[in-house]
Amino acid sequence: MKKVESAYACPRYSWNATLVWLGVVLVLLPTCTRNNPAAGDAVAWPVGQHFLSVDEAAALLTTHDEVIVFEISPTADYQEAHIAGGYNLWRPDYENKTDFPYEGMSASREQMAQLLGAQGVSAQTPILLYDAKGSADALRLLWILIRYGHPNVAVIDGGKTGWQRAGFPLTAIAPAPKLPTHYTFHNRPTTAR
Repeated sequence: MKKVESAYACPRYSWNATLVWLGVVLVLLPTCTRNNPAAGDAVAWPVGQHFLSVDEAAALLTTHDEVIVFEISPTADYQEAHIAGGYNLWRPDYENKTDFPYEGMSASREQMAQLLGAQGVSAQTPILLYDAKGSADALRLLWILIRYGHPNVAVIDGGKTGWQRAGFPLTAIAPAPKLPTHYTFHNRPTTAR
């Protein structure tokens, strides 16, 4: 019997990608509420809110010095232009290089704690993430951080492109490194995978 190709057939990789994005949307769907902290308030967005508009992010960065921003991109892209005060992380930085014979696996909880500590992050530090590719890389790191127990993290909705379109400036000047900390995840890791 001859196999008939469907007009709706898609390559396997596109179905996998669709399922991943569907999972991300379903996990983050309840996070669409907004809360604008007032100047001087401790920065802690509501549990489950993991997207901030560029306006909310800009307001937060001008009123709260303790927020750390990371651009998730290759170093060359970051050096060309990034949000002022933002630091750079890229996939190999939060990749597990010791427990697997192949690349791309997320760092262990201990490896992430070492990375965050080296970046000057504490368990109370609010973290903003963004990238220039539709937030895919920022969302992956957000998922890792939440899974390991750092819920005070959000993605800037629209990323670098949204930031620029809203009229906010970018810079090529890297900020001074933060003093390292001894980072410890205080919350239990979640079992969401």
